[in-house]
Amino acid sequence: YVSNETGSSGNLLVGGWVTVTIPGDINGNKIVDIYDAVISARAYSSTPSSSNWNPNADINDDNIVDIYDSIILADHYREHFV
Repeated sequence: YVSNETGSSGNLLVGGWVTVTIPGDINGNKIVDIYDAVISARAYSSTPSSSNWNPNADINDDNIVDIYDSIILADHYREHFV
């Protein structure tokens, strides 16, 4: 539940996990590091129809892995939480 949310009917996830982490933490290990940059590089220029598409690498959620995603990753590089 999110406070002041008006449309909660679409908040059901069946058979999966949602990981909340730092922007740029593509692999979900709670740190933005070189491993995330490598994953991003492998998905670079991809879109949902591409064979190398990785939705986690599309950090700004605009359906393309591009320089804007790389900038976000770089802005959070070496950030982590426990």
